[in-house]
Amino acid sequence: MVKTEEFLTQLGLGDKNPCWLTGLETGHAASSAYTAIHSPADGRLLGSVQMAGTTEYESVIAQAESAYLQWRMVPAPNAAKSCAKWAMHCVHTKKHSANW
Repeated sequence: MVKTEEFLTQLGLGDKNPCWLTGLETGHAASSAYTAIHSPADGRLLGSVQMAGTTEYESVIAQAESAYLQWRMVPAPNAAKSCAKWAMHCVHTKKHSANW
C-alpha cells in the first residue's frame, strides 16, 4: 500500500505548493498567503497551497488559449495517439495509487 506522503511526493507535492500549473510549468502567487490542506480522513496536515488571484488566473488562461491554438493544428491521428498515451499513463498511475 502506498502511503499518502509517498503518493503526494510522486505527484511532486510538498509542504508548500504552487497555486497554478499548466502541464508544462507551475507558479506561485506574488502576494498570496498559503492555505493549509488537511486530510478529510483523519485531519492530518498534508501541506499548503497558495490561492490564485486575478493576475495568476488571467496568465494561466492566456497560456491555455495559446496551447489550444497549437493543439488544434495537430492532425487527428496524432492527437488520438497522444490522448491514448495519456490514458495509458493515467491507468498505470491509478494501478500504483489505488491503495493509498
